[in-house]
Amino acid sequence: MRDHLVRIYDATLNPNTSVGASFDYRFALINVSTHALAANTRRAVWGYGPGAFNSLNLKGPFRGDPEFLFWSCDSSWLKFMVETGYGGLLIMAVLLLTPVILTLRNYQRFEGPEAKLSGVLLVNLMAFYFMMISVAMYSWAQIGFLLWILITLSVASGRVVRHSRSDVALDSDIPYDPIFSDAQPLVYRATPADWSGGKQRAIDENGTGLAHWTTEGI
Repeated sequence: MRDHLVRIYDATLNPNTSVGASFDYRFALINVSTHALAANTRRAVWGYGPGAFNSLNLKGPFRGDPEFLFWSCDSSWLKFMVETGYGGLLIMAVLLLTPVILTLRNYQRFEGPEAKLSGVLLVNLMAFYFMMISVAMYSWAQIGFLLWILITLSVASGRVVRHSRSDVALDSDIPYDPIFSDAQPLVYRATPADWSGGKQRAIDENGTGLAHWTTEGI
């Protein structure tokens, strides 16, 4: 396995191999894309429009050909840059990287299975964005849907855990009191005199205020 990985890595450094030529193509694509935006200030800010890369017929030096036609954009990030400009690239970067930051915070704050879930989601997001550097996979419909499902899980899981823990903490604030039993039914009186800090004092049927405080709805 190690020898196989070493051979693959060596092939990326050899421009005479298909793998090496593919890597060189992506590096040349960066120069062509930046030059295309540098030609016009408005294009640099807003780009050429979504889906416009293939119709631009960008040309540039590659493997000895000064007018090589770059007919495909093998990078999602470069595709964002050319089609939506630097402004659109910044917006997409903030939009896609925000879930990474939130998931990283969840991983650092949570413990047990919740932390492990956040770690798995974080690794998947980072792997996806890393692959987007050399593959225009965001524009593939099914892959794009999978990415947003992953983003939804990353954001929603943290909210679910925080809400569930806040509910548990709220319940744990109510100490056991033997006065409260099925033999003594209680009613709740939401008057200013019985209200404090979002909690409601339990009143027995005789109107006597009990020392125990309960949360609303219990």
